[in-house]
Amino acid sequence: MLPFVRRLGALLATLFLAGFLLPATVNAHPDGPAHHSPLPEQATPVMKAVFIDHHDPQRLPAETSETCASNDAAGYPCNNIDLESFMPLLALGASETEEVNDIWGWTDAATGSKYALIGMTFGTAFVDISVPTAPVYLGELPTHGAFGSNWRDVKTYNDHAFIVSKAKGHGIQVFDLTQLRGLTGTRIFDVTDLDNPTLAGQYTSSEAAIDHNQYVKGDYSYQANYRAGLRILDISDVANGNLSEVGYFDVWPADNNAEFNGAWSNYPYFDSGVVIISGIEQGLFVVRPNLGGDNGVTQVEFLVDGSSIGVDTDGSDGWSASWDTTTTADGAAAVSAKATDTSGQTAMSAVNVTVDNVANPTMHLASLSGSSATAGRGGK
Repeated sequence: MLPFVRRLGALLATLFLAGFLLPATVNAHPDGPAHHSPLPEQATPVMKAVFIDHHDPQRLPAETSETCASNDAAGYPCNNIDLESFMPLLALGASETEEVNDIWGWTDAATGSKYALIGMTFGTAFVDISVPTAPVYLGELPTHGAFGSNWRDVKTYNDHAFIVSKAKGHGIQVFDLTQLRGLTGTRIFDVTDLDNPTLAGQYTSSEAAIDHNQYVKGDYSYQANYRAGLRILDISDVANGNLSEVGYFDVWPADNNAEFNGAWSNYPYFDSGVVIISGIEQGLFVVRPNLGGDNGVTQVEFLVDGSSIGVDTDGSDGWSASWDTTTTADGAAAVSAKATDTSGQTAMSAVNVTVDNVANPTMHLASLSGSSATAGRGGK
């Protein structure tokens, strides 16, 4: 049991902890009247009236921002109140017979993100309303027990949601709201001490999509984030817990909702710099990140006939290596230089030379240009 829950003592004598958010439109319980709790015996007259006045759920279209003009906003009567957006029941993950009831809000003090917590017949829905005109459904916390109910109450305390319901055997659910940050969020752990790993920082995307497989190459993390597609983060300042997005390729253009569609994984380790992405419903994407000219060269490897003769990791005085030509037979040879930048991408340059070992065979390789040269006495 969580420490802060213990402090509430007798107020939470019957407690059920539920910590898993279903980020898809999933109904965890059988639908239909048989799975709705009956009207409680202790029902008040108001509750009885609500039960009698029950109407079937309405199937309405979603609405975007609409200014109240002439007492109307998107067909809803109004006065001095504008409509920012409207999400119908189905967009909240509701089943055909499910309804909503109570509502509460939570602002994440760490990120500033704002969320709507919505009581439903079979659970509690979570919606990111940080952009009021474009709310994003994140998922549903299923109700506890086998029954749904039209009565559910949600309140927050210390970054946790406390949820009660008239559903039979429900008790109290406690949900850690900081888990909502984990949707397209990357946590950075310092594992220098394997016996005591520490959280060094956290990156939270502006998108609601679910983060998935990620791979590190050079100074970049390549993430397949389902509906948000391939996302590339600059991790050059990871030691200070700082990450920033520098590129993306979205394979699910319709939206970036927190659902399991779109990019499953990616592979960024080709020397050519090409990245391949697997789209669950789409297929194979082959892309090439263009991360700009700020990616400095970190090393240059020099090769003769494909065999390495040295790697220079300090280009302050130019990139170079020494080659003892006596290790190579006289005749034609291919000399190449392979440069690697901070993103792990490589580029190759090569020249053909003729080796003639007569005297002073050691030569200095620097800038490679042209197509042919002669290596030998005094040669460069």
